[in-house]
Amino acid sequence: MSQSRKPRPLRRLIITLAVIIAGGAVLAPVAVYVFGTTLLAPYEGDGGVLGFLGSVYADAMQGKAEAWGLLLSPTAFILTWWAVFRLLRVGRNPAEAGR
Repeated sequence: MSQSRKPRPLRRLIITLAVIIAGGAVLAPVAVYVFGTTLLAPYEGDGGVLGFLGSVYADAMQGKAEAWGLLLSPTAFILTWWAVFRLLRVGRNPAEAGR
């Protein structure tokens, strides 16, 4: 009874998207903070990187498009990249169109 089950494609997709969204929601603001303070000027708010994260999340909760754009940009980039390569792969091999 030891069968090796394949992960369900939908479950795998949901887990992958959750990891991408959560990772992007933390990594993108941290990257903006690091590169901004390194290349431009120190962050003027209180609390350093944690203060910047709090400011971004507070703006997102208020519905500010700039904050949502920052938080979702890694997800949009990865999904666009995935879609382009998927279309290119399907274009080369018609047998994979159903996958």
